[in-house]
Amino acid sequence: IFRRDNEGNLIERLEAASAVNNYGAWTLHDVTRFDVGRNSLSTMAELAWPGDLRPSQISALSKHPKALSLSSVWRFVRSPGFGSRPLYVYKTWLNRKLAVPLASLMMILLAVPLTQRFQRHGGAGATLALGVAVGFCFFVFDGFTLAVGEAGLLPPVIAAWTPTLAFGAIGATLGFHGERR
Repeated sequence: IFRRDNEGNLIERLEAASAVNNYGAWTLHDVTRFDVGRNSLSTMAELAWPGDLRPSQISALSKHPKALSLSSVWRFVRSPGFGSRPLYVYKTWLNRKLAVPLASLMMILLAVPLTQRFQRHGGAGATLALGVAVGFCFFVFDGFTLAVGEAGLLPPVIAAWTPTLAFGAIGATLGFHGERR
């Protein structure tokens, strides 16, 4: 069990040989507690842990937020002390999971002006190459901002939404620019 401060820094780590859940209250057995601030290690035979983590959620602790469902990531955001990663990682992935459906619409906003250009001016090869290049740039920019957000260097909302909104704006601008011709 990891306990973190508001910035996501590790404060304490609890390891237990076993745990028993009795009606929502956990009892940890053969516990090792590491206090990061004091750099001290202590052991105890038994420790009551008040967390409301359900047994079915334990396997989600070891998974990367990318592999979790939206509801699981939301649970870790809502209860920041339970995740095995800093809170900003879960917030970044929560926002990412919300932004993904809009990325599909953004791709359409980019594709429409390119297909209109192809119909008007020809040059299918150049249009296809431009579409692939723009799509590649989106995925590179998206991966970069996501990695920077996971590292805590960008706020989660900015890390997850900037690529979709920026390329959506580019697509809308191309669409409006193409309509004026």
